[in-house]
Amino acid sequence: MKMRGGKSRKFDFHLNIVPIIDCLTILITFMLASGVYLSIGLLPVGVAAPGESLKEQTNLHPIKIDVEMKLDHSFLIKVKGTSVPEKRIAASADYWNMPEMVQTLTGLNQSLPKLEQLTLIASKEISYQQVIDAMQNMKKSIPKLEVQLGGF
Repeated sequence: MKMRGGKSRKFDFHLNIVPIIDCLTILITFMLASGVYLSIGLLPVGVAAPGESLKEQTNLHPIKIDVEMKLDHSFLIKVKGTSVPEKRIAASADYWNMPEMVQTLTGLNQSLPKLEQLTLIASKEISYQQVIDAMQNMKKSIPKLEVQLGGF
């Protein structure tokens, strides 16, 4: 651009990005700090709308079944979250009684519709093949299976 005296003037334009970086740093810090609390929002809590009564509250304690494989070839079935008593399934001819275990788990699965988890617990002295055999038999009755190996 020419000025009156015939000299051209150069425009210097500088963008100060320090405040923008400060704002982004604060936003990122806020997002990281608030991300920790996202899982709290997933808690199952029953709340009634205004003017309505709270209907039967859902079971906040999930129903889980633990099946322990004992060294004497017996099963110990424990149901957590209900008042169902423990059941011990004795060995059949010095080996695991898989048919009775499957029948017991099938009955529990039908009587407990809110069953969420089946855990097979085996000590480290029990062979891997025996644990796999038990898992395959359990999947016939309850497809949700988590395995824990090691001591009790």
